[in-house]
Amino acid sequence: MHSIFHPDNPVVRFFVRLSYLWVLNILWLVTSLPVFTIGASTTALLYAAQKLLKDEGTPAKNFFKSFRENFRQSTAIFLLYLGVGALLALDLVYWNRQGRSGDGINVPWALSLAVCILYGISFSYVFAIQSRFVNTVGNTIRYALILPFHHMKETFLIALTLAAVGYLNVAFSAAVNFVTANFGVGLIAYLFAVFFSNIFAPYCRVEEPTADENYTASRDGDPAFEEALAGILARNEEDARIEKKIQLGLRLHDTDRTLSFEEKLAMVRAQGFSCVHLALSKIPGLCADPSALTPGYAAAIRHAFDGEDLSLAVLGCYKNLGNPDAAEQKRIQEQYTAHLRFASFLGMGVVGTETGCPNRTYTPDREACRSEDALEHFLENLRPVVKSAEKFGVILAIEPVASHIVWNARRARTVLDSI
Repeated sequence: MHSIFHPDNPVVRFFVRLSYLWVLNILWLVTSLPVFTIGASTTALLYAAQKLLKDEGTPAKNFFKSFRENFRQSTAIFLLYLGVGALLALDLVYWNRQGRSGDGINVPWALSLAVCILYGISFSYVFAIQSRFVNTVGNTIRYALILPFHHMKETFLIALTLAAVGYLNVAFSAAVNFVTANFGVGLIAYLFAVFFSNIFAPYCRVEEPTADENYTASRDGDPAFEEALAGILARNEEDARIEKKIQLGLRLHDTDRTLSFEEKLAMVRAQGFSCVHLALSKIPGLCADPSALTPGYAAAIRHAFDGEDLSLAVLGCYKNLGNPDAAEQKRIQEQYTAHLRFASFLGMGVVGTETGCPNRTYTPDREACRSEDALEHFLENLRPVVKSAEKFGVILAIEPVASHIVWNARRARTVLDSI
């Protein structure tokens, strides 16, 4: 009898998971009632379903965390899609009423239908992308138009699932409608979580953690942090043995400035170093513009490092997080987000940064830097960047500098406690 009701019993686990999906289903229905919140509720549902698939956290907590963090952007995306969808529907009706051309084919109507299909495919991806990645509205929509055609198998399965659910609800309305209302949305989201896990895997590559028995969890127990940190520890293990060693590395921008990127790597390896700190903006020939930090660019850089048998230890991003200009600070935060995403493409676990100065010119001013106002402003600017790091499973490492806002160990401890 004990084994039947044991938490690890497959039947018990199935019903527990089903109850979680019922909770997510109800949460989605309730938070979608105002209609304009459907974007935020769908993003939260997909985020919670992906977390449930990995057994991370509790469904309700994950749902409301994502709902709160993505509310504004998800709502903007939904309203934009709603407007475009209404225009496409009107266009489809209009051309349908115009009738066919002389050869029997209503070409404008067919073209409108093709655009509607593309719209539907994009709509099925956009909130999953929003739940998983930090991007602007424009980039999120752009990726929702590109990714489906790079993952045709999953796109077909998503379309088939939606078509099957629609057909069953129409053909067997009473019974199926009841199941859909109580479990359907949650079940679909969970199934989609499987599809999207496969789709997003190439863009969120994190090594499987194999930390030793003495590894202790972080204070808040955040799974993404634990996975990233465990991955870093695992990179120093050889032949499945827990054999710790120190890797000596070099900041690549400290090498001879007259050398090309490839020549720098060859020189670092020839001097006996095994890993590198890479600051893209400080290396001639490399680009740090957010629009250039793509998976393809990451593959090219990774190939260059693999050719010299060097590992990437830290990706440097040195922007002024103390800048008081709001517009400029938003641009700086977007650059950090792009670097954190790029680090995940590279398979790196750490992005390093200094903390800046409370002025627009990044000019050291000890008195101003050491004020409480400067620290509070820095923390305000840092929080969105930390959220991006959590989403990408990358550690954001802060480097204290004597003439910057975080200038000693006590100040660094204050920042960590506040974040």
